[in-house]
Amino acid sequence: MSGVAADAELQRVIAEIIDAGVRRVHVLAWRDFDDPDAGGSEHHADEFMRRWTSAGLEITHRTSGADGMPTTSQRNGYRVIRRGGRLTVYPRVVVSEVVGRMGPYDGLIEILNGVPWFSPVWCRKPSLTFLHHVHGPMWDQIMR
Repeated sequence: MSGVAADAELQRVIAEIIDAGVRRVHVLAWRDFDDPDAGGSEHHADEFMRRWTSAGLEITHRTSGADGMPTTSQRNGYRVIRRGGRLTVYPRVVVSEVVGRMGPYDGLIEILNGVPWFSPVWCRKPSLTFLHHVHGPMWDQIMR
């Protein structure tokens, strides 16, 4: 699909999403594109959030904090909130979402990166999970 055709298709899909009542989307990930350890998952997330924002959706990206990074910022048209550590980000996000600290939203994207957010347990809005790859020995390496 050419760039023009892909852009037209994205606009069509986003128009359908907006017509269904989804305008504000929260995206949950354990780190963001500006994190020093960012990789392919973070690049992909930045790319789709940039495109979705350009197409008319309001995106809030909730992630863990990183040394030297502000707790809130704007990136490519979407809002980034960085709070919590690599593991504490998970319970902090759930509490923030349940009590509405991050603001209203109509849909949720959960980027699964080894530890699930368990969004089906606490989120009653339309949601989607991105699983970029299955983790194997990573946890043995990290927990040592």
